[in-house]
Amino acid sequence: MPAKQVLQVALPEPRRPLDGADDRLELCRVFLGLEEKGAAAVAFRGYCRHHGENLLRPSEGSAARRQATTMTAEARAAHSFRGLKALVTGGGSGIGLAVARSLAAAGCSVALGGRRTDLLATQAAKLRETGATALAVPGDVSTAGIARAMAEAAARNLGGLDILVNCAGVYRTGPLAAEDSGRLVPDTTAEKDPVDLVIDVDLKGVLFSIRAAIPHLRASDRPRAIVNVSSSLTLSPLANCSVYSAAKAGVDALTRSLAAELAGDRIRVNAVLPGVVRTPIFDTVMRPEEAAAFLDDFGGQVPLGRIGEPDDVARAVLFLCDPTNNWITGALLAVDGGLSLGST
Repeated sequence: MPAKQVLQVALPEPRRPLDGADDRLELCRVFLGLEEKGAAAVAFRGYCRHHGENLLRPSEGSAARRQATTMTAEARAAHSFRGLKALVTGGGSGIGLAVARSLAAAGCSVALGGRRTDLLATQAAKLRETGATALAVPGDVSTAGIARAMAEAAARNLGGLDILVNCAGVYRTGPLAAEDSGRLVPDTTAEKDPVDLVIDVDLKGVLFSIRAAIPHLRASDRPRAIVNVSSSLTLSPLANCSVYSAAKAGVDALTRSLAAELAGDRIRVNAVLPGVVRTPIFDTVMRPEEAAAFLDDFGGQVPLGRIGEPDDVARAVLFLCDPTNNWITGALLAVDGGLSLGST
């Protein structure tokens, strides 16, 4: 048998006493740095044992202990996302913008994709004002060639791609049958048949964006993740939402199939299934005053007593993107205040 290798790591003598919050935060950063070197973490644990429990346990009481725990978690979160590059489609407003802000705050460089060039440029500029690296990659994901160009632009300008979050989407409702005069009936003044529009953006747009991003994700040596925004309507169907629900059910199936397909590349693929969330998408199917009244009234039907906000979904997306959650793939996470519980 080969001789056992001994790893030697030079560590500084600790300041005495090392029981303040700043010192514990410093040690956390040391540990996180050693984690990247694999076996060096063993040396760190021995170092802690040698210098006593006061390295890890505060003596200031429970308040300081809570503060130290919080600071350690913040340091760990900042470390896990630092240096990662993300493309967020639909990043100009609503859930997509909230996701982009959350990723940027966590340390990611972010590319915002979407159709509204001016809006994307404005939001990217606001992110840069916070110190983040952010840029706009305008385009329509429902066209395969444009989706590919968006992924290429994001990877080229960010220096790679590690995270893809598919938030781009449209919402159209109404009876499917033409004789019912629903909103899904083709309108001769519209640019595209509403059925085609929903399928093209909400399903094919996700597929095209993932296909375009895969080569860039495979080229990365950092943790990689794809998160798709689906809908809890795939769990709790409603009348007059047939095409939208079908497109999002396709996203669910795509998520789980690709999770298996890309597992060998260590690319994780998950989805969030939001319920009713206060976003501008409702203004596309009803007048603004109607949308506001609908959202205010609907909160009473949600078990947790309110409708969702974009940040509620963004926090779930951040959880699924987090490299420390590297044993989660193929998950369909309902983020709907319990609205889909009636379907279980």
